Amino acid sequence: MIPFTGACPCRQYLPMKPNPVGIKNFVCATADGIVLDFDLYQGKGALLEQVEEEEVGLGLGGLVLARLCQTLHRGTKVYCDRFFTSIRGVEQMMKKEMYITGTIMKNRLAGAKEKLPSDKTMKNTGRGTSSELSTEDGKLCVVKWYDNKPVLMMSVVHGTEPEDTCQRWDKKLKQYVTVSRPSIVREYNLKMGGVDLIDRMISYYRMSARTKKWTMRMLMHFTDLALANSWLLYRKDLAICAAPKKSIMQFLEFRTEMATTLLAQHHGQGSDADLSEQSEEEDNSNQGKKRPVTAVPHVSVRRRANAHLPEMISLKNAARCRVAGCTGRTRVRCVTCKVFLRSQLLHSLSHIERFSVQRALELLGLIDGDNSDLEDLSDNDDPILDANYQPPHRSKAAVRMTVVMMRTPFLSPLSTAEDVNVSVVQIMVKDRRSQNRPECASIDEQMIPFTGACPCRQYLPMKPNPVGIKNFVCATADGIVLDFDLYQGKGALLEQVEEEEVGLGLGGLVLARLCQTLHRGTKVYCDRFFTSIRGVEQMMKKEMYITGTIMKNRLAGAKEKLPSDKTMKNTGRGTSSELSTEDGKLCVVKWYDKNQY
Repeated sequence: MIPFTGACPCRQYLPMKPNPVGIKNFVCATADGIVLDFDLYQGKGALLEQVEEEEVGLGLGGLVLARLCQTLHRGTKVYCDRFFTSIRGVEQMMKKEMYITGTIMKNRLAGAKEKLPSDKTMKNTGRGTSSELSTEDGKLCVVKWYDNKPVLMMSVVHGTEPEDTCQRWDKKLKQYVTVSRPSIVREYNLKMGGVDLIDRMISYYRMSARTKKWTMRMLMHFTDLALANSWLLYRKDLAICAAPKKSIMQFLEFRTEMATTLLAQHHGQGSDADLSEQSEEEDNSNQGKKRPVTAVPHVSVRRRANAHLPEMISLKNAARCRVAGCTGRTRVRCVTCKVFLRSQLLHSLSHIERFSVQRALELLGLIDGDNSDLEDLSDNDDPILDANYQPPHRSKAAVRMTVVMMRTPFLSPLSTAEDVNVSVVQIMVKDRRSQNRPECASIDEQMIPFTGACPCRQYLPMKPNPVGIKNFVCATADGIVLDFDLYQGKGALLEQVEEEEVGLGLGGLVLARLCQTLHRGTKVYCDRFFTSIRGVEQMMKKEMYITGTIMKNRLAGAKEKLPSDKTMKNTGRGTSSELSTEDGKLCVVKWYDKNQY
């Protein structure tokens, strides 16, 4: 519930909720509380327009379930309470490979209710008693478990087994007792609390500004939701990286950091004239008074390069430089940050430039983690970047080259061919290319799901997304995409390959096109759509080594020289046979598992 008491056509009253009056919002979230999708309740009619025809008669809970499952992947296990669960709804979701688990009302069980033990019978048996009932095909299961009260649950993936025990409070004995618990109850309790978690996080620091406009309330609520969602993702990512807990920001600190960053960006939108005018007013007001200490600005302000310019301040006594570790004094101040900085080589850089230079050189391996080379540069009192200066160390040349290119954003390395430091850029580019060179790559096709009008739209019934735009992709074994080519017809591919590759067929043309951007000596893996004897031989001329499955009709005379399928089947699974060319450069292997390969 989004709390709101003003006028709104969608306002609801749910007396059992912590915020009984407001706008109802149906939410789909993970067990960690990360919101995946939501749907604001605007009446049953709005839901009917968003679901398929066979889902129209599911009732309100079933319609919401169908709507929110539209954005989930096939095979997802969905947990919900009894408002959303029904036999027909669960069966409908099974057709879409969505596996539902949830509590269910008695009046939605049809004839299954009479086949289960009565509440009185289970109460007499004792706490922890459970009973299971499933359909004839075993796809749908109903479990009744008695704790303080009977609980009815339905699932497609869970049942009573394996049972475990849990600690439950006994009011009579006034102590915890051990109670048997079915598997379906354990899994439901573990996976069901995601929406409650995100609600709890929002409630801690909710924007409580009073407003009579429901649009403002919605804007504030979804800002809170985005912040809570972002913090949960941030915490999850750092936990995966094994970061220490003390380095993870708390939710309030995270919200404060976000607010400070947004305010700093807004503050930096003023013109240089406004900043200089404000600076003059402050200088005039501070004459004859003790100079106030200016706090170091937020990191988001310090890393904005376009707003940082030096200005000379007429001071009787120079101010101490605010750069960490610097003990010198200066009369040069940043017009945006209002802090004093020494006018040396690195100190004259904007904060973003200094940070970028340091990180770039560390990643390229030109300086060590202790930044000793940067400290050596700080000893140079000349703030001017002299193009004729030839530093003794390669990292110093890289610093100067990086700064020159940062301060002239439209300058490219090629336009500085006369610069003595251009060789440094060439070295850096060469080093990075050699580090990113893959030893092997795979080529396959993917479908970009799209059902609208498009001249390149394809229909591949065996794909998870059968209708869409075909995209041929070249990637490493780690899943890093190296190149891709959108299929726009065979004619478009013919224009991109060499003359001797024209007759390779569609698969061979794609193979030739995507291998153009790979280094010589790369091992390429692909399926039978791309593989042919002529195509493999053509790639061998370019030192591209192909491995892949191949169709029988592309083997020419080699097919008859290999054992038949029947012979290999009689021999048993795991049988293999090899055939190679006379020069030994090309090899065909036939292996029998369940099917022949």
